[in-house]
Amino acid sequence: MELGMRYSHLVGALIVGAAWYQMSNTYVEELKGFGMEAPGVINISRLEQDQPEIVELFRQLHGDPQWKTLFKDISVMWLTPLDYDEADFKQINVPTLIIQGDRDNFIPVEQAVAMYHMIPESELAVIPGSDHMGFMQKSKIVKPILLDFLLRHRNGISDDGRK
Repeated sequence: MELGMRYSHLVGALIVGAAWYQMSNTYVEELKGFGMEAPGVINISRLEQDQPEIVELFRQLHGDPQWKTLFKDISVMWLTPLDYDEADFKQINVPTLIIQGDRDNFIPVEQAVAMYHMIPESELAVIPGSDHMGFMQKSKIVKPILLDFLLRHRNGISDDGRK
């Protein structure tokens, strides 16, 4: 979203997936369940105890102790309020696909709908029966939607010739 708001001249189109712009208490509480106490503050013991499968995945993918640094950096990204408003979204002047699962336990679908209404050239895809990881769970639905959007807006030019 930052690229579209601040540097839209650098992109031809955007895909915004499972993104929030207003943090909810539910969202923050869910992240605390992952040991994320504040931006940059991780309770590693709690994370290892409550989310051993995620810890193991991060260890396998990123190594030990690098996974801890990555998790700390992710907490900054996930827990820092964005404070975007309608004027910020109106600055996005490139085609934008907003894609969201209808059962996302972190981000209410209403946030995707609100962004859809605020971004001038946006499209909205709500994936049925899909939670926050819907891109992986429902790939047979998601892949054609993404491909269609990208092909229609390749090289920054839509099918109808708009830039």
